[in-house]
Amino acid sequence: MSLVPRRRAWRAPLSIVLASLALALTGRSAKYGRLPAGERLARVELSPNYRDGEFRNQALAPPRVGDRGRFASLWRFLRDDAERLKPAAPLPMAHTDSRSLARERDWVVWLGRSSVYAQLGGKRILIDPVFSDHAAPFFFLNRAFVGERPFRPRDAPDIDYLLISHDRWDHLDYPTPLALKPKIGTVVRGLGVGAHLERWGFSPSGSGRPTGASPWS
Repeated sequence: MSLVPRRRAWRAPLSIVLASLALALTGRSAKYGRLPAGERLARVELSPNYRDGEFRNQALAPPRVGDRGRFASLWRFLRDDAERLKPAAPLPMAHTDSRSLARERDWVVWLGRSSVYAQLGGKRILIDPVFSDHAAPFFFLNRAFVGERPFRPRDAPDIDYLLISHDRWDHLDYPTPLALKPKIGTVVRGLGVGAHLERWGFSPSGSGRPTGASPWS
């Protein structure tokens, strides 16, 4: 009898235990940012989409499908032994030198997942950049596929607008905005994200100044 499936089944729960221990030890780290408070929290609460202490979708979006409950669905996810979850070989990569792209032309370059570099109307725009090898607070969680990276902070030209849609780890990657900070003009982000950025040294005025927008606005 093969023990491989059993080992796979315990891999995810073990990662959760390790992550919980690491979180307990590093909970005050700057990488977790800061929750909105004071005037920032007041602006969040004024959003028409903010009710009962949280943002609400404008359209009903069920958190799960099927007849399984929340915990049954989570357990199945943790024990899922499905194959083909990762590519068998490194994915082919096409490198684009964004600094050499003619500024008067419009370009859109997909960088993977939700990360996009665009030039529109002469403006350079970077959306949800995640250039780390893991989209999580700890290196052993949510790791990138093996292979080359299409973009690094050192490859970026000066950025007119950095757009951050929301503050999940796979959209707001702590090391990436810090590395890009000297190149960023203005940050446009969802309500609630500005507190993270200010803790990371982005100023409300001047270079890298964050400006906010409510979800769905």
